[in-house]
Amino acid sequence: MSHALVTMYSTDSIDAARRLVDAVVRTERTGESTLMRARAHALPAEIAARAGQGRQAETVLGLAWYDREATHTDAPAPTSFPAGHLLGFEGMCELYVGVRPRRMIGSPYPLRT
Repeated sequence: MSHALVTMYSTDSIDAARRLVDAVVRTERTGESTLMRARAHALPAEIAARAGQGRQAETVLGLAWYDREATHTDAPAPTSFPAGHLLGFEGMCELYVGVRPRRMIGSPYPLRT
């Protein structure tokens, strides 16, 4: 995941970062950690926003929040992806495409910290 972010921030190639993120998402979909899955969904949301794809960014952020708000009692690192980190991804999406963070529009998922 970090490699994808470094690629995205250090080059102008969204496509290179997208390929890395797609691989991360495929891997995390089959994993047991909902927190890692949430983080994996946050990455393509930012990439979609940087590409001007607001609807896709909003949809993937919804998936990230769904996984983030799941029960994490069996997570190997339950504090590895706090809600504040996901809010940061929402902020990036809002800057690029005007997607309003779910926390500001009345998310159906209660905010847990």
